[in-house]
Amino acid sequence: MKRISALQILVLAIFFACQASAAPAPYKQKKFFGPIPLNNISLSMGFIDGPTDEYLAGHLANWATDRGGQDYFEVISTSPFAQIGYERMLSPFHFARANLSFCYLKNNSIGYFYTLDPDPEAEPPQMRLDFERELKIYYLSLDLGFGYYLVEPKVRSLAPYISGGFSGVLPMARLDIDAVRESGESYDLPDEKVEQSSLQAGLHAEFGLRYFITNRYGAGIEGRYQMSQSKFEIHNYNFDMDYSGLSFAVNAYYYF
Repeated sequence: MKRISALQILVLAIFFACQASAAPAPYKQKKFFGPIPLNNISLSMGFIDGPTDEYLAGHLANWATDRGGQDYFEVISTSPFAQIGYERMLSPFHFARANLSFCYLKNNSIGYFYTLDPDPEAEPPQMRLDFERELKIYYLSLDLGFGYYLVEPKVRSLAPYISGGFSGVLPMARLDIDAVRESGESYDLPDEKVEQSSLQAGLHAEFGLRYFITNRYGAGIEGRYQMSQSKFEIHNYNFDMDYSGLSFAVNAYYYF
């Protein structure tokens, strides 16, 4: 009799266990990150405005004036840039990000100045040189920072965000000059051709809008302000090159 009772109890326990496992869970499973995956990679294209070389341009203009000439500089115009990035969600609202950016900056000037003619018998002893200067800057930046969504990101919704952080910037600057005599003959000025690069620190801050087309693809726009600078040495003087400025970009995202 005891064996039959024990068997009945065992059968009933197995039955109720199966029923409990088949029944829906009393609590919904928490999806901490919702339907948006944790990671994404992005591609951005845009324009930056604001970098300037006014101190260098001012020195070169004075240098030409001191030699009886003039140097007419343009300003660095609005320039294109490209960026690839990686982000990882840290919470439903917070994310860490890393971006690699490239920008090409350019400045030109035209002018003239007088210098001694290398021919000691030349009359007059000074000759006029007309020249064109060209400053090219290849600007690389590695940005690390954190961002915050102002609303929780969801599929088919618009999510504004802010972000900011630190940058390691590598500006590679090259100053070239092409000079000609009044006769049209080319004249070499090797001391006026300078190439320099340096690794510098910077800061950046962004505000953007992101739309989640699906849980895999997104698109958005982003405004950014960057702060960084470097030195450029010529004629035994150092001049600040300021790369601070505002940029605007269109972004595409892939989540995985």
